[in-house]
Amino acid sequence: MLALRKILIGLVILFCIVFIADRALGSLLRTIYFKQNHGFYYKITYAIEKMDAPFVIYGSSRASHHYISNNFEKEFQMPVYNAGSDGNFIFFQQALLTCSLKRYKPKTIILDLLDDEFLKNSNRSYERLNILLPYCKDYPEIKPIVNLKSPFEKYKTVSKIYPFNSLLAQSVTGWLDFHKKKVTDTLKGFDPLHGSWNENIEPVKYKNLSVDKNKVNAFKSFVNMCKAAGITLYVFVSPGYGLYDKTNSTIEIAEDFTHKNGYLFHNYLSDTTFINHPGLFKDIRHLNTEGAALYTQKIIEQIKHG
Repeated sequence: MLALRKILIGLVILFCIVFIADRALGSLLRTIYFKQNHGFYYKITYAIEKMDAPFVIYGSSRASHHYISNNFEKEFQMPVYNAGSDGNFIFFQQALLTCSLKRYKPKTIILDLLDDEFLKNSNRSYERLNILLPYCKDYPEIKPIVNLKSPFEKYKTVSKIYPFNSLLAQSVTGWLDFHKKKVTDTLKGFDPLHGSWNENIEPVKYKNLSVDKNKVNAFKSFVNMCKAAGITLYVFVSPGYGLYDKTNSTIEIAEDFTHKNGYLFHNYLSDTTFINHPGLFKDIRHLNTEGAALYTQKIIEQIKHG
């Protein structure tokens, strides 16, 4: 009996040590994360907590590399910020807008969709939800989005270390790289790509043609939030260097729902200005700086003339 009591006391002490250590280290990691002044994660924090531009571009890597903020600013005479985030898809865009709307309301939003945005297993949408974990404490309304990652996510987040354990290396880099701390983002979130593609154009083949209802619902939520807030929304599918067909339903679903809500949708995948000119691309998925300038001007004209 005495031995069992000692074991139980030892387990309680161990639990207390682990609990305190988790809280202490979690607090330290949180401080490091939110002390970043530049880099990938800082851009996310900026978009959620500081961005106040009346014109905002949302989307994944095609958004961040295809829409030149300064060109929009010159044309429309208002601040523009490109909140595009490489490798983050429609769940992330839904969460980002949800957080931002708690603080301010943009006048105009561009949402850039991928051609396969709604397909199952088409991208790392669920896996990448861990990037939103640091923000769940202050924005509990995005927890249902983050919990889509797995049935156990809500239990894992009891740990204060867990939200940061996969983000540590880049967080420390963004915090300690002092010489970049005073660099101003003169491109307003736009991330230019240099170099050009020189391969032959090929048909685009989709690995999975099944539509993921969660992704469709996330898109509909994004559109509905814009409509409820009185935001002017434009939904675009920007160019890729491939021969695209209609073997998946992403574009059809997005176009139909966008139009039903009175917003403009346009698909540039088959625009011959781009698919006949590989020199405008960095790779098969992304335009280079020259291509981005041409595409941005097309979007400006599309917005001006409807």
